[in-house]
Amino acid sequence: MVARAEGSELQFKNLVGWIKIRLQGDITVKSLTLYSHNTSDVVSGTGYVTIDDQGNPVFDPGPSDTYNYSSIDFDGASKDPARLSPDSPTDFYFPVLPGTLADGFYVDGSSSIGEIYFETTNSVTVERNKVTPMAVKIITGPKAVLLEGPSLNAQLKSLSGSDNPNTNTANSNIKAVVFDTYSSVSSGTEVQASDSEAKIYANLDETTGTMTLSTPSGQIWANANSSYMFCALQGLETIDINDINVSEVTDASSMFRLCSKLTSIGDISLPLATTTDDMFFNCPKLEGVGDVSIPEVTSAVEMFDLCSKLSRLGSITTTKLQNAQTMFGTCNSLSGVLDLSGMQGNLTNVQSMFYNCNQLTGITFSSGFNTAAVTSTQAMFRWCSSLTSLDLSGFDFGNDCNRYIFYS
Repeated sequence: MVARAEGSELQFKNLVGWIKIRLQGDITVKSLTLYSHNTSDVVSGTGYVTIDDQGNPVFDPGPSDTYNYSSIDFDGASKDPARLSPDSPTDFYFPVLPGTLADGFYVDGSSSIGEIYFETTNSVTVERNKVTPMAVKIITGPKAVLLEGPSLNAQLKSLSGSDNPNTNTANSNIKAVVFDTYSSVSSGTEVQASDSEAKIYANLDETTGTMTLSTPSGQIWANANSSYMFCALQGLETIDINDINVSEVTDASSMFRLCSKLTSIGDISLPLATTTDDMFFNCPKLEGVGDVSIPEVTSAVEMFDLCSKLSRLGSITTTKLQNAQTMFGTCNSLSGVLDLSGMQGNLTNVQSMFYNCNQLTGITFSSGFNTAAVTSTQAMFRWCSSLTSLDLSGFDFGNDCNRYIFYS
């Protein structure tokens, strides 16, 4: 820029223009360089300043030391790499000399997932002291996808000392599961699916019982079939399921079944899952679960059955639920009024749905909780001995109003 005096006021005016690039993605950017497609275009370099007829400073590139690129480096000494967000774009500004890049430009850079590259072949005009905005570019790395749930389960148990591991094999040596993305780890047991674009390494710290799953790609994706993924890890105390991408999971059945030391789990959002049968079956120390969004689930049989310590449960959102048999069976630490106003579906089976929930005083149901097609209601509220009020006026049990619905 150049400074000029207007009376007693010192004003600064940019001699260059700016091309704004908007990037979005779950990555860390280390460097970016904008290149003109035409190598004869002058994008940056040395030069001199003249004053035009209106008194404005104008930059003229010199006869040498001119370049067809402009660079931003975030990875040098004492510099912080630019961490992007997958949820909102980040703006980068390249200083570019005024002029027209008739053939467009391309951006090349490095990041935590490797090379970044994108381009435009449209003509781009850069004006002095103005910003030329470009469209958002969403950057994704190679997709690191875990093995199918039962196979991953066997691999983790084998690493931690189980003989002939399978989904029914109990293992108490794994106390925590940690997901390490943007990792430099390049050894261990490979646990990625055959179609995964990046490797995932599993390593166990036998001293702490921490199983670490590492990938350089920036994100770990759960397999569409994530059934039994952590089943019968009876020593598992901590895991953050939100550290992996579960957006493509269709089968989450028995995912945490028989995790007898697991005490809490955060929010669960499974937008494509169709079954969560036995997902937390017999997790007797599970005390808290965050908000649960399972809009496509049709079957949630025994989802929280025998979670006898469960006392904190966030909202549950369903839209297509059909089979809820024993969904909350023996959740006898749930107390007060259970809010199920976010649950909708065309129910066919509610047998033992709240069996032995003996601390509940009430249940709030959604008007979209359609029971017209229910064929099994037996013991739906059996041994719910603390219920003081229950509004079932919107229910239609015409197909099966079993006289044992409140049997105690």
